[in-house]
Amino acid sequence: MWNGTSLLMDDATLIDLVFHREPIGKSDHECLEWSQNTPFVQPQDDPAKHNYWKGDYSKINQRLENINWQILLDVDTVEQKWKIFKIRSINLLWNMYH
Repeated sequence: MWNGTSLLMDDATLIDLVFHREPIGKSDHECLEWSQNTPFVQPQDDPAKHNYWKGDYSKINQRLENINWQILLDVDTVEQKWKIFKIRSINLLWNMYH
């Protein structure tokens, strides 16, 4: 078993066992074999897909026009503005169709 100090990993708990193996062919480099501890993630079913052909874009535009964007987006960074716009838009659509 390998007694080295690092295997170029951020998290030492990801590697369980490390073994030295013989070099391949005439190489002077050792081969390493290890077990990696990674959690199994069950794949999810296909996420819901939106049918954009059925959107009531006139109503969506009307509701977006009723928002005072100058006041709402009076924040410091573009990232903050994007988050506010994104959350407001998602909430608006969610409330319209659910």
